[in-house]
Amino acid sequence: MNFKSSLFYKRLLTGTLVALLSSSIALPFISSNAQAQSFGKPTGSRRAGGVRGECYAADRERSLTALVDDSNPALTTLAHPTFLFYLPYSQAPDQEQNAQVSYVATVELELRDENEESVLKNQKLVFPLPENPGIVKVTLPNTETELEPDKEYFWIFRIICDANDNTNNPSVAGWIKRVRVGSSPNLWFDRLDQLAQSPMRNLEQWRTLLGEVDPMLPEFAEAPVVELKPEAFEVKSQQDNEYYNQLPTRTYGAQ
Repeated sequence: MNFKSSLFYKRLLTGTLVALLSSSIALPFISSNAQAQSFGKPTGSRRAGGVRGECYAADRERSLTALVDDSNPALTTLAHPTFLFYLPYSQAPDQEQNAQVSYVATVELELRDENEESVLKNQKLVFPLPENPGIVKVTLPNTETELEPDKEYFWIFRIICDANDNTNNPSVAGWIKRVRVGSSPNLWFDRLDQLAQSPMRNLEQWRTLLGEVDPMLPEFAEAPVVELKPEAFEVKSQQDNEYYNQLPTRTYGAQ
């Protein structure tokens, strides 16, 4: 083997070893990133996406939307926070119903801890629909367990068109974290709750906040905010409980 051939093979061998070492070093980082994407906590969704079935909406131009900002998690100092949503659904129309369309019966709120365990006494809160589409608010009742400081919780707000399959039910979801007073200037849920209590007193601030969520929502600034009260929820029998546990309610985020 001449000198040129020997030099060529040495360079080839060196390049191969460098490539192998680089791959072995980078592989753990790639695997970690892939695992984080595959098994990391769900990010939620502020706006409901499409679903397999057709769920009747009184307002066809706007989607179910959670009034939250882009922070993850959104912060609050409240032990029993208030959530606000734009709800394009209302009570079923009086006219003859279309057999091809699913009509909304109720809406549900789920709240889970970081271990995916429900923190609600009956796994979910069930609310009736308002008479008209618009902005609604739901407050975690005082009878429920307080949010613990410095812990994150995952909430899901779901429209129930199909009681047997949640993939047919539009939903929005996100994270909330209770923090101590004075620990952060960006208390989204506190700001939201204060403005929603008397929106007409701070109309421009309220209008601005709605625009931060969705440019189509400021037109509802002068409309009333409807508070939804939870319905009584009972587990009638062990059979009902087993039936509920079979439903895909642990699927996070909008379907």
